Order: sequence, then structure tokens, then C-alpha cells
Amino acid sequence: MSLPHPHVPVEAPLHFTDMYLDVEDDAEKREYYGMVSHMDHVIGSTVEALRETGLYSNTIIGIHVGTMFVFSKTTAHTSRASLFQ
Repeated sequence: MSLPHPHVPVEAPLHFTDMYLDVEDDAEKREYYGMVSHMDHVIGSTVEALRETGLYSNTIIGIHVGTMFVFSKTTAHTSRASLFQ
């Protein structure tokens, strides 16, 4: 599974941007926050599904954070350490 967010274009499902209506006068910031919340939701749903199917303890979750052209996105950094409790 690969998640491109948060990344341009700055767009998130309305449900997630609506969570940040209190961020006044900054629609782009609401969109960005919504993208992060959407990504968090997708990761959480995936981890939940892995646990429900008994696959979580035998799964490696890799997180690669970087910016294209600054860090190569052609490599993946993974760890056997549990990132989620």
C-alpha cells in the first residue's frame, strides 16, 4: 500500500476537511489537515484489518517520509519494530 498524501494537489475528502472548520480564513490549511487525517484513517483501518485477520504480527510496516527531488523515493525504510500499539 502506498499513500501519496499529504502532497500536492492539496485535496481531501470533505468529511476530513470539515473536521477543521475552526481553522478560519485558511482553506488550504484545512485541506492539508484533512489530508493528514485521511491518511491517518486509512493507516488505522489497514492496521485494524491486519489485526482482525491475524496478519498484524507477521507484517512489516514501512514508513518513508521525504520530499521528491530532495530524498529519493526509490528506497523504502522498514523496521520490524511495532509502530502502532
